[in-house]
Amino acid sequence: MHITPQKKFGQNFIINVPDKILVPKSPLTKHLLVVEIGPGTGNITSKILTQTHTFIAQKVIENADIYLIEIDNRLVPKLNTLAQKFSTNNLRVHIINQDVLTIDLLNIVHTTLKTSLFILGALPYNISKRIIQWSITQSLRLKDAYPTLKFLPYRFITQVEVALRYIGTIDKKDFLYWSTAPIVCYAKLIKRLPPGNFTPSPKVTSAIIEFLLCPHKLRKLLLLDTSYEELWQKWNEIAQKIRMFYQNRRKTLIATNKKLTIVPNNAIPENIGGKRPEDLTLNEWLSFLKN
Repeated sequence: MHITPQKKFGQNFIINVPDKILVPKSPLTKHLLVVEIGPGTGNITSKILTQTHTFIAQKVIENADIYLIEIDNRLVPKLNTLAQKFSTNNLRVHIINQDVLTIDLLNIVHTTLKTSLFILGALPYNISKRIIQWSITQSLRLKDAYPTLKFLPYRFITQVEVALRYIGTIDKKDFLYWSTAPIVCYAKLIKRLPPGNFTPSPKVTSAIIEFLLCPHKLRKLLLLDTSYEELWQKWNEIAQKIRMFYQNRRKTLIATNKKLTIVPNNAIPENIGGKRPEDLTLNEWLSFLKN
């Protein structure tokens, strides 16, 4: 059955699946949880299931739970067919017909009790940044609840321009304003994907971007002895204030603060107040926003 991609879901179905989007070949643990966001017509899913089945046969891993989170109920029957084809006692496939942004990963991990987690997906371009933010927020909550849980490098497909901004190669001066994910991750571009890899073909080049969760970066940055979830909330409060200053990026911090009252006027050090947002280093931002 032909399924027409819907604009409201930001759908561009991938038709040529690169191996680099799949589960990292090493290091793998014995009990694997895979969460695929937006499996669509199941082209990535099929390769993930085939790969995982092979890993189990090779005894690289003992068992796996694969969760497919798909908002479009038209696609569920095809995903159910894949689940029935590949499901075994050691490879269980679960389909959640729901908006991923409403999912609590803590419940899934608590149910499966897996020792390693891998998240991937060809993300809808219109909400890719929100989904990446969701994956990090959820992961930090998991790190607090399950300290020994191993996070494999997450892999997402999104616009190449988005990927480049996450790794800091476009307009570095306003990198903090644009994206905060690398504050708690190491991000790198894995592979560019031309429009012909999708149907309908998008107007832009896409890319696979990889995020390796490193929560200790956040603790070292903020020098606070609290949970990772609370640290992430604190950082996002700081990032929101930075964004407010960038609303008037050509004005000095003092001038913008007089207009918007983002922080008390006496909170901004004299040697910083006369600068524009793009002229500040991360440490300078933290010097008056962290408290």
